[in-house]
Amino acid sequence: MAMRSIFFLLCLPLAPVVRAQLPVTINWSSFLPYGSEVNAPGLISIDQDTVAWMVLDEDGHWTTWDGIIREFITDGTGITGYTPHLYINCGSLDHYIDFEMRNDSLWGVSSWQYLSGPITYCANSPSGDYSQNAMENGEYLHDGVLDLLVGSNNWFICAWHEVSFTQRDARIVALDMSNTVLWQVDLPEADFGVVHTLAQRGDTLVLGAFPHLHWIDATSGALLGSTTVYNGASGTGRVMWDGGNFLWAAHANDTLHYGRLDAQAVPLFANALPGSSVNSIAKDAQDRLWIGGTTGSSGALTRISATGAVDGTWTYGASVTDMEFANGRLFWAGRLLPNATESYLVCGTPNP
Repeated sequence: MAMRSIFFLLCLPLAPVVRAQLPVTINWSSFLPYGSEVNAPGLISIDQDTVAWMVLDEDGHWTTWDGIIREFITDGTGITGYTPHLYINCGSLDHYIDFEMRNDSLWGVSSWQYLSGPITYCANSPSGDYSQNAMENGEYLHDGVLDLLVGSNNWFICAWHEVSFTQRDARIVALDMSNTVLWQVDLPEADFGVVHTLAQRGDTLVLGAFPHLHWIDATSGALLGSTTVYNGASGTGRVMWDGGNFLWAAHANDTLHYGRLDAQAVPLFANALPGSSVNSIAKDAQDRLWIGGTTGSSGALTRISATGAVDGTWTYGASVTDMEFANGRLFWAGRLLPNATESYLVCGTPNP
């Protein structure tokens, strides 16, 4: 897909509309007296009609491993027992970052630290483990991982790598389903920013390094172009491909930016409002963008209409750390109470 550099200005941030009643009919929910930490928030992955919920088990409620997964049927029936049957193995200094379930198989990425040594990361797949070598020019330096994407034939790791103690690069790694590295691309942060997230449309990957999106060839890693999606400071956020358009949201300097681009990266709408962090995004059946994040000591769900207008912001719990839409229902997870480890998973049907 040919890409060109695009830049456009936004209008002034809109005033947020904070509403009390969630525009969602709650179908079911689950709560745990543990499972949520700042570095290891509750995460969700939908696999056909099954929702997998990953939480932290650092205190050893069910296992000596840190990350555990509980599974539910998406309609709330057939809930598995409290004893999990899938794990991501991390040590006492480590924590999981992201995971995906596909056809009852697990992919996951975790932060990993050698004792008294550098921070690096490991990735788990059905074919085994892939670990980043932290050696560079004879020095052990830090590496980290920020996002994971599982495609139909390959899977991708969004990471960062220290080239030296004064330079850090974004690193994108493509692997086949046997964990063979197909290509690896390093993008200097000084030129490309911090890449936090990635999505795929066919043979193209989009990398979110807000306020920019970078486009690379998914088969070779070749850089295709860049798009500036808002005018402002560097931010953290998420990008997704919904089958017809790219949706994105990012938080920078207490401002929530969001927008939509078509398949050729042409902006369809973009706007901003004072708002929450951006931990996750999803699109519902009415073509509305949902943004999950945290504002102050509260979780926040912001809904954007199909035309880009702000429908409102609603609070839930102490954080919203992940969100997915599947089978006509919205699923979100996070921390239930401020300064505590209680975690929740909620399933609801968005109201018209």
